[in-house]
Amino acid sequence: MEQLDFPFDFDPTALETYLTRALTIENEQERLREDLRLLKEEYAAKLPLRGLQAAVKVLRTRRKLAEHPKEPMTYAEQDALQAVVELHMLTMDREREAPAMFSAQKG
Repeated sequence: MEQLDFPFDFDPTALETYLTRALTIENEQERLREDLRLLKEEYAAKLPLRGLQAAVKVLRTRRKLAEHPKEPMTYAEQDALQAVVELHMLTMDREREAPAMFSAQKG
């Protein structure tokens, strides 16, 4: 293979090795995404997939947080923090809804 004139030098063997491996991995990822899509399609009518996916995501996140090397947070601490955040979000929701209720009563 003839090497083109680039403004930098590189090892053509390293380039071929890198591209072969990278493209193989990308192709495998694409195949796995398609497999996952087909699996979801197969179970869509049998299971609450959105709920399952959300549960898996939450559990993985909680596990990562509990095992974080610099800032680990126990599951009890996570639950307490979640309760504080949930209360704050509910308060914000009520405040946002309150003006709408008053304007509806006026009309």
